[in-house]
Amino acid sequence: MSMLLSGCLDSYRTDEVVVQIQEEPSSASVETKDTSPIYLYKLPDRWDAAADQVLEHAEDYKFLRFEVSDLGDFLKIRCFWGEENSENSVMLTGYARKDDGRIERMYIHGRQTDFDEADLLHLQPYYEILIEASNPALSEDERSDLMRTLSLDGDVAALAERSGTDGSNTVTVGNVRYDVAIIASGEGRTYALVATMDKDCTGNRILSPCASAPYTDMEQATHDEKSPVTQSLFVLPDGYQTVQADRFTFAVPDGWHVAEKALHGEFSFQINGTPAGETEILGWFDAETWKDFKPNHTDQSGFDQRDDLLADQRGDVHVYRIQLTHTKPAAEMDPEWKYEETRWYVADKEDGRAYGFNFDSETVDESVMETIVSSFRLNEVGRSSA
Repeated sequence: MSMLLSGCLDSYRTDEVVVQIQEEPSSASVETKDTSPIYLYKLPDRWDAAADQVLEHAEDYKFLRFEVSDLGDFLKIRCFWGEENSENSVMLTGYARKDDGRIERMYIHGRQTDFDEADLLHLQPYYEILIEASNPALSEDERSDLMRTLSLDGDVAALAERSGTDGSNTVTVGNVRYDVAIIASGEGRTYALVATMDKDCTGNRILSPCASAPYTDMEQATHDEKSPVTQSLFVLPDGYQTVQADRFTFAVPDGWHVAEKALHGEFSFQINGTPAGETEILGWFDAETWKDFKPNHTDQSGFDQRDDLLADQRGDVHVYRIQLTHTKPAAEMDPEWKYEETRWYVADKEDGRAYGFNFDSETVDESVMETIVSSFRLNEVGRSSA
């Protein structure tokens, strides 16, 4: 579910929730910068003011229409400059609390490519605008010093060396923490500048939302009883790359091309240009209720429970391996065809979802499928009782 928003918002309704965006009290006068927390409805104005502060000609860097999607306790904001995935595309991602609309974390990055000095030069104005928007109390010299400290000032080799792992290139200025994170795939890499404006943020990854809003003592006790931390830490297998979505993380072989589908949080895979599979998210099911999700025009030759691949040992989470043969519907005039598919689902009853990996049985080795499925980790912030 997503919405296109523009202008200032006081509140809006989705199909599932009513989100109230509170106006923050403002004590800033016209002579001073707005250094208050950033709220969702003020983000376009805050960004545009930062662009004017950083650049002499800021028209091409002004905030455009943006997209908001519901992540449970959080709202995800995305804004694009340039055509998505084009050579000059840039994306800003932010996470706002649903209870008051306050933005706790934002990051900006370009297209994944053979990243060089030209790509860094293209991103530098956006990096500096993000710094100004998140920390407007800084002077121009202080912004420049921060860019230099984070190795964002032009030396790609130094940037690569310093940013090798999450958390290795981080600086805190005032109440804002800045991290540089690598986003990589088979197409190449890019560098995201992350601004975390909540000093208490405990998100388990710097490109994810912060932890959910604090529970009351009673809510915390109930949450702890329902959701003990039993999931092992994510470990990237040798020869694999990380794929991160809002709700989960997994790994695929280095040589695979991974593309995010139009429905955010789902991905398609290619091997040397040949489609190899995709992910999908269904409602929760078990062996008895799978029949409600089984595709039409398919023959099923196997349904196995493979909890030996689980990273999460709660009793209400299971892995299912399902073997399907898709055939041409009788009414179609096309020549006869069939497609062998192996599906794997991590079905989490508490979360209410089944996270699927659908592979071409003839293209992907069984051992590779098992490695991918066993790498799956559900982000704690993604859990929902809805």
